Amino acid sequence: MKNKCIIKRMKENKESLYKKILLKGKDILIMIVIKRDLLSWGKNQGIKIMIS
Repeated sequence: MKNKCIIKRMKENKESLYKKILLKGKDILIMIVIKRDLLSWGKNQGIKIMIS
């Protein structure tokens, strides 16, 4: 009985760890996308400013 509880807890910990890693990965991806968007927007603004 006790062993089952320990195994269950270990499984839950593993799952929550995976979720944390996935969330962190998502955050990093979102940051990269935002940075890329900002860079491309900045370039467009720079070109517009140079033209005008």
